[in-house]
Amino acid sequence: AARPRALAGATVALLATFCAFDGVLAWHAHAIRPNENVPPRRTIAFIREHTRPGDVLAARYRETFAWHTSRFAIDVGFHPDPDAWFHELARHRVRYVVNHPEGETMESVRQDRLRASSRLILERLEDPSRFRFAFRAEGEPFTVHELLGAEAFERGYAHLLKFHEALAADDLPGARAALEAARKTGAAITRLPFYLGTTEMLSGRPKEARRRLEEAVLREPAFAPARRNLERVLEK
Repeated sequence: AARPRALAGATVALLATFCAFDGVLAWHAHAIRPNENVPPRRTIAFIREHTRPGDVLAARYRETFAWHTSRFAIDVGFHPDPDAWFHELARHRVRYVVNHPEGETMESVRQDRLRASSRLILERLEDPSRFRFAFRAEGEPFTVHELLGAEAFERGYAHLLKFHEALAADDLPGARAALEAARKTGAAITRLPFYLGTTEMLSGRPKEARRRLEEAVLREPAFAPARRNLERVLEK
């Protein structure tokens, strides 16, 4: 039988949360910008002293930090999914995130996007399961946070990729099995309750779906798909 339209829509929404990340490697590529006339020397010194030449940074103004530290750098990037964002940091073996609280201050076509992402990034850097505050120099706007638990996270995230493959194939038992495997790794996957709850909803298990989706809403109050799916469950 055809799946009800509401549930089909939930499947599409679930898959739509899993999308591409925009990150670019830079190596000794520096473009002078108006707000980079005075490099953050103490932040740069900290990075040089606490990293090895092969270490990777994720940084606002990645060209500046790549140039002054002689380290590889990717952009801090933007992804509305906190797990996909952390996966990209882990996949590139990022050691430190060097963040500016306001993103870029100069006018650019990326301005609106950076403003939207800055608030999310600041919140995510406060997650003690993923980041440790490492450094901020007085008089310099940049903060430095060290990544934690990247290898363990990647083990769990590998199962999450299998979950999405199973879901795309309309294989709910396979999707549930992949999520259970991800859960057993103990990886700190922010949206795991959302995926679990939505899968239980699609499988006709409203009681378990409600419990998981309530947890998902508590974790991310602004995440609309979790709220909508919880409303669907409560309507039954």
